[in-house]
Amino acid sequence: MSIGRKNQDPPIPVPDRDASERLFEKITQELDIQPKEKRRRRNYRAEATFLYAAPKIAALLLVMAALLFLLAEVTTPSTVKDLDRTPTKNGERISFSVTRPMMVDSVSASLNGRDLPVGQEAESYWVNITENGDLDLQLQSILGNVWTTRMFISGLDTQTPHLAGYETEGTMLRIYLTDGEDGSGIDWSTAGAYYTGSGEAYPIEGTDEAESAILLSIPQVPVTVRVSDRKGNELSVSVIPGS
Repeated sequence: MSIGRKNQDPPIPVPDRDASERLFEKITQELDIQPKEKRRRRNYRAEATFLYAAPKIAALLLVMAALLFLLAEVTTPSTVKDLDRTPTKNGERISFSVTRPMMVDSVSASLNGRDLPVGQEAESYWVNITENGDLDLQLQSILGNVWTTRMFISGLDTQTPHLAGYETEGTMLRIYLTDGEDGSGIDWSTAGAYYTGSGEAYPIEGTDEAESAILLSIPQVPVTVRVSDRKGNELSVSVIPGS
């Protein structure tokens, strides 16, 4: 008796999930098929509400900004800051800037009640002064408010040297000068004499700084002696023969 082997069906292959997905992606790429996105449902009511409310919200924000602007101007006015004094030939330059420059529309200045021109570069300002006294710096806001800063200027040398006296020594004339305790000092390099009529130079013999004097020969015709201090204030002395 022979025993035969029973025929069996071949096993059913189990599909590879990853391979299937790769195949699907390859097919869709070759056919240029894009998966459809789910269409979003538009919320027309929300859009209409936003379009209606947006201008009103913007207007409200502008009103609030304007109120804050007015409150800032009333409670914190602009003021002068960073004051600096720089000597010039005939006086001083006062430089300054202002707080909250966006609030300032114009800047003006006056010295002892007389208006002064104001220079400006970017957010810096300056005025040139040639005498002592009350300096007023005025800031005018874009709403018309005016804020004034007053400062007293002193120590500015605006006086010329003074004639202290003269004497003769034979044919020589000595002219004595003084610049006072608060003066900037005599600039002896500027000392000179000139014929009164023609303005031509009349030779001087020199200066005696220790004695604060100018030396020249006694002239036979009228001459004018001139000398300045270190600030440029000039003194003119007329020398008339026989006087």
